[in-house]
Amino acid sequence: MLALTAQELEGFREDLAAMLPDLADLERNASQAAPADPFGHPPAPAWVPHLALVPASYWQAGAGPGPDTVEVVGYAHRLAVPHGTDVRETDRVALVTDAAGVARTRRPMRVDAVIPRASHLELTLTELGG
Repeated sequence: MLALTAQELEGFREDLAAMLPDLADLERNASQAAPADPFGHPPAPAWVPHLALVPASYWQAGAGPGPDTVEVVGYAHRLAVPHGTDVRETDRVALVTDAAGVARTRRPMRVDAVIPRASHLELTLTELGG
């Protein structure tokens, strides 16, 4: 097992804070395990707080010319979180704030995919509501 000195650990925390300057609040659907109603419909979602103040880095891939110069409309929302974060494709991101507490997102976002990268997990997101 890797043993770090207090100074090395503090340096690692500073590096992590620089790479993941935002904070994210994640929610999980508590009604997922509930049985369907008599007509076979799933229960209404019951979003409950799951993880708060997760170090993160939020960005949007902007709209612009796509293949064959077709205009791509909309934004692809992305969120990087540390490896080991308990996040699933059935969760949602309630809010992302910067270090000063200013909101970076307007609405909750559905987690469409959790992609393992070498240094983090990348979440692809879809903004909910309209």
